Amino acid sequence: MSVNRSAEMLAWRFATIEARAEWARRNILNYMAQHRSRMRELTGADCYDEMPDYITSSVDAFIDLAIMQECDDENADKAAMRLVFAMDGFARGAVPDLFLYRGALGPRVRARLLTEGWTDGKSGSVLGLWRPGRDVLCEYFWETDERFLMDDEEHAELARLRSVGTPITIYRGARMKPTGARATGYAMSWTRDLATARRFAAGSAHGTGASVVLSAQYDPAHILALWETSGREPEVVVNPRRLRSIAILEQPSMRLAA
Repeated sequence: MSVNRSAEMLAWRFATIEARAEWARRNILNYMAQHRSRMRELTGADCYDEMPDYITSSVDAFIDLAIMQECDDENADKAAMRLVFAMDGFARGAVPDLFLYRGALGPRVRARLLTEGWTDGKSGSVLGLWRPGRDVLCEYFWETDERFLMDDEEHAELARLRSVGTPITIYRGARMKPTGARATGYAMSWTRDLATARRFAAGSAHGTGASVVLSAQYDPAHILALWETSGREPEVVVNPRRLRSIAILEQPSMRLAA
């Protein structure tokens, strides 16, 4: 863990509840204001001039339950979900990161912020794009109570994979980096579903290189999250340092050209 992160965690730990609430409200609304200002510049639409009530009310409800009352129950879980849904653009990654980076709040609320921040995004995790340091992102998963990350079916499947103990084959649709398959595959979001990887390679993969479908081997003991029934698409979150045998399985752009 970095010195900076340790210092931020200590600062949160020793701050008063009132100071935490004020800091959270200021930073959340600031991120959202930055995003809306950018949208106003891009579109010229005056609808971005004022902060909508649904944003401020979601922020107030979250701060009241998760910070002021220090709740970590179903109501706080729902408030965390509504908070992330009220955010837009980069704020959907930046706001969860505010609390995850500092190890703040209860385990159930942290798991909700991590889940919603991670699984939202068209070409990749908006949280991952905001906080690109993979070591810190892996720490977020290691620190999160696994009970709250996945549904019952996913827990059962992950337990089965771990009990079998053999490496699984996973796939990733990506844009090829000039440095090759290993660098292209050094990412955290993969899938066991080949069709999902092909869809990302064909249309929504992040980056500008040629489309590729990668395959790799991975020890299920080190899976960080398995989202196959509760997520937006079948996803396996991994520690990229533990990926093995990364290879180019398909090159859709070359196949189409042929």
